[in-house]
Amino acid sequence: GGEFTLSELNGKKNVLLYFQEGIMCPPCWTQQVDLEKQKAQFDAMDTQIVMITVDPPEALAQAKAQYGIKDILLYDNSLIASSKYGVLQDSMHPGERPGHVFVLIDKSGTIIWRFSAYQPPKNGDHHSGGTGTMYVAVDYVIGNVKNALSSQGAA
Repeated sequence: GGEFTLSELNGKKNVLLYFQEGIMCPPCWTQQVDLEKQKAQFDAMDTQIVMITVDPPEALAQAKAQYGIKDILLYDNSLIASSKYGVLQDSMHPGERPGHVFVLIDKSGTIIWRFSAYQPPKNGDHHSGGTGTMYVAVDYVIGNVKNALSSQGAA
């Protein structure tokens, strides 16, 4: 309910954008639940998690309640954010849904880390033979966020 812009957090917080495939991907929701369990670590890094997907707002509200999600959940129906951050090609549904991708933006608005959990197959057919996972170990995410922020002096 409402609009969100990164500029609201400019100079105040680092932002970890978490693009995910949506309602039909239970591991994507488990990922968010597990990230939120480590909220204290993200708070210590002055980092806000923002989850982004493309399902209808009513379905997202229901999933958010079902999984107990508290962080910001954005509905990218126009695919503007997904296109801007180049996450539509990192997907089992290229051009339609974002894949399982993390993008870390520091307080100045600079992307300082990006990780895609999906690797398309060499034959280019996104629906067969791709590799990757729909869940990334939270310790891996936290470690990379810490490293990226410390190398930028942004922590």
